[in-house]
Amino acid sequence: MLDRLAKAIESNPNGVIDVLRQGFDMAGAGRLRMSVAKPEDERNETELAAYEANILRVVPQLRYSLDNENAIDLVFFINGLPVATAELKTDFTQRVTDAIEQYTRDRKPKHAKGRSAPLLPPKRGAVEHFAMRDS
Repeated sequence: MLDRLAKAIESNPNGVIDVLRQGFDMAGAGRLRMSVAKPEDERNETELAAYEANILRVVPQLRYSLDNENAIDLVFFINGLPVATAELKTDFTQRVTDAIEQYTRDRKPKHAKGRSAPLLPPKRGAVEHFAMRDS
């Protein structure tokens, strides 16, 4: 199933975002929904229950590379699919521009050995990347 999910993400022009919105097809199982949007009203109890079953997980200090010890400060997942990352900076020690530089300089979608860094490649990785400060 994970191979089929990865193929669905990589073959879709909009990657993770479309698979979250539309799901993907799996032989013998039909279309698997990866998330459910909030219904406009509460009349459809089945859709409301499916929406409430979505799982948002926030993971701190997540290592994203097999080649080094680099970690992203926060990674947000919806039902197991990465949707956002955040580099956090405090005004006392670093500037928010340092976080932006980290994304452009240190957070490469591919490593020197050509392997993908999960969470970072376009389409397959998180949809948004944020540089944040505490004030």
